[in-house]
Amino acid sequence: METFPRARPLPGRLNIIMSRQSDYQVNGARVCHSLSELGRTLLSEAERPIWVIGGESLYRQLLPFCCYAFITKVDSRREADAYIPDLDADVKWHLVRQEPWLSGINTMNTAEEENLRFRYCQYQQSVAFGLEQLARYDDMV
Repeated sequence: METFPRARPLPGRLNIIMSRQSDYQVNGARVCHSLSELGRTLLSEAERPIWVIGGESLYRQLLPFCCYAFITKVDSRREADAYIPDLDADVKWHLVRQEPWLSGINTMNTAEEENLRFRYCQYQQSVAFGLEQLARYDDMV
């Protein structure tokens, strides 16, 4: 939540935060402490699109339950400390849309500006587990 604009939930939508801290609360958001609790919460919101927006551990745990993945690919040689799984190498995921490479300037977290190439890609999973399976999932985040 601290990385969101003004460290607040995004407006106009339901924000659900996964946390290991049993007493963690955020005004304007629901907090879930396990994947099964998340699944039960999402079942009551099934008519809305559901977006997973990070981090790496959450992506890895929830990708099997996602129908689509909207990925921004960055053409960079910089090392990162976290990665999502490589959907191009996963036979269950299929690239269905890919935008041309775009250019921009990265001014975040660098001592100097750097040119950056990136593209937006959309993947579809051939078989995704449903929210019912997530609601029965018993592993903690």
